[in-house]
Amino acid sequence: MFRGSSAPQAGVKPPQWCVNARGQILGKREEVCWISGLSYQTFRVVNGRRQVTGSADMNVINYSYGDSGMPRWGYGIEVSAYRGWGDALKASISGKATKDGACKVHKSSFPSRKLAPLSSWKLGESFFDTTATRSGAIGRCATTWTLSVANGTYGTSKSSFKLNEFRCDNATAGRATVGCVVPWYASPLIYSKSRAPQLASHITRAQRSGLPGATFKSPLTRTTNAATMKRNRDLACPRDESRPHPALNPQGPGWYRMRVHASGRSINPDGVSEEPVEDYLIAVWPQEPAESVVIRSSKMIDEALPANADTTPDDTSHATPEPDDAAEADRRADVRARLLRSLQDD
Repeated sequence: MFRGSSAPQAGVKPPQWCVNARGQILGKREEVCWISGLSYQTFRVVNGRRQVTGSADMNVINYSYGDSGMPRWGYGIEVSAYRGWGDALKASISGKATKDGACKVHKSSFPSRKLAPLSSWKLGESFFDTTATRSGAIGRCATTWTLSVANGTYGTSKSSFKLNEFRCDNATAGRATVGCVVPWYASPLIYSKSRAPQLASHITRAQRSGLPGATFKSPLTRTTNAATMKRNRDLACPRDESRPHPALNPQGPGWYRMRVHASGRSINPDGVSEEPVEDYLIAVWPQEPAESVVIRSSKMIDEALPANADTTPDDTSHATPEPDDAAEADRRADVRARLLRSLQDD
């Protein structure tokens, strides 16, 4: 792993795949990592000539993490001198986090610590809150760590490290919460072939036809542009084309009661059928909201509902590019717990 025996006790552990992020930004839907370098040199001018009195070479791990259901994300930075000599190792390092964009700094902590000894890690931790919280809002925010290396009469040297990878919004249909994600990483949608056979079959056939969405290299992109959405809908359902299905709100906007009758659901409950085998009748009438009522059911349906309530999809039409093992799942749980603790500290 990254940290040596002198690892800091605070913060969260970067993922193992972070080792491949040297010189580049790697990420998943809720986290990114970038490993960079930092060199520091001390010198004195004697008789008009510059004399080097020390140097230090450092690894810098930038790890930023969020959650699709929280308005806050973290940005941790870890620094370790792996090689050095002379006066450079007498220096101390500290840091401050700043922002630029639709967010505010909730916390920035990187107290001054000595660079020495070699291979010891110094940790800075910061948290940011999005200001894109109103319904429909979308916001980006660049976050920066400025590290200061102070060394007595040598003065103070500063270096900055910037990440601009998170987008936060309150614009996901059907979800009235704010969340922050890495937008360039495709989010997998997983459907069970046994629990949603018609939908999974439709998606599988669409992917086999060559349409995007089958791989992370060729993802589907959610359309948010209103003009594009209208054009797509007009093409899919032109106004001059007859519609075989009646409107569900025949008397205009307002509350409606809906009654659904189904038949044929026991014909092929766990299989995939290319032809429809189920029939539905939907009755709608104006009525104020009320509790749902099952008028008539069957033993098979009654047993199937609780049996499937906690079932994990056993066969999917999508797959994550790098399935997480148990250790990675535990680490992500620690990340979420750290974010939750920061919210509780407010």
